[in-house]
Amino acid sequence: MKETTKIVLIATVGLVSMAAQAGLIHRYELNQDYDDSVGSANANPVGVGTAGYGEDALFNLDTPAGVVSGASAYSMQVGMSNGTKKSGMTAPGVLSTTATSGTISMWIKTTTAAADGTEDFVFLSYLASGTTQIDMDQGALTADAKIGNKYKGNALTLSDSSWDHVAMSWDSTGTGVIYVNGSVSYTTAAGDVNATPNSGDIRFGNKNMDNRNNGNLNNQFTGSYYDIQIYDEALASTDVSALYNNPGSVIPEPATMGLVGLSAVALLLFRKIGFIA
Repeated sequence: MKETTKIVLIATVGLVSMAAQAGLIHRYELNQDYDDSVGSANANPVGVGTAGYGEDALFNLDTPAGVVSGASAYSMQVGMSNGTKKSGMTAPGVLSTTATSGTISMWIKTTTAAADGTEDFVFLSYLASGTTQIDMDQGALTADAKIGNKYKGNALTLSDSSWDHVAMSWDSTGTGVIYVNGSVSYTTAAGDVNATPNSGDIRFGNKNMDNRNNGNLNNQFTGSYYDIQIYDEALASTDVSALYNNPGSVIPEPATMGLVGLSAVALLLFRKIGFIA
């Protein structure tokens, strides 16, 4: 009987552990590189190229105030040659073609000094029937957004030359939400988000990352990125607020705390029935 009980308890802990899959799946800390520190989808930079239409991003000791201990001390700057060269990176396959929920979180810094009257792309992911993106007129500091191909003009307003936390989420009900600095900036109606990512790639900095041609030079975003995170679930508003209030932090897997509690219960049971001292 004791052996059976022990097996059941161990199996229960194991099954719950296996179920703890939701959470952070890709992270670009931009700590002087383009690596994915959580998954395996290292980003591809635009690079200089032989045709002269690209340039390397810069990694600067410039972060949001109050970053948590152990977080990256660097951010990535793009658009240094605004309107004449492309810069940024492509995160390959980070959005699943079957994903019905997710969150993209990042810190960005823009400036009115980069105003050129054109549509500059903070990020872009192609869809089967459109795009998911945030693009902006940097002179006005207002940005338009598409979530699963649901378009909203002036969905968010950003600061001039200072860091803002931006998050975009979507869930299985077809509801999309955009947050700026921990507060909701725009919410779609349920069912509005009905397209899923096609290639799964996300482009940060421009809609055209090909350094072999001069296409879309005027769509180059000028600014900086810090700690880009991608989750496979729609984060709760409290989670987004926590990311904003603690720059450089992450949201743990939903089942993590439950697993800790279950393990403690299992330990007590093992001791009570005499399996361990």
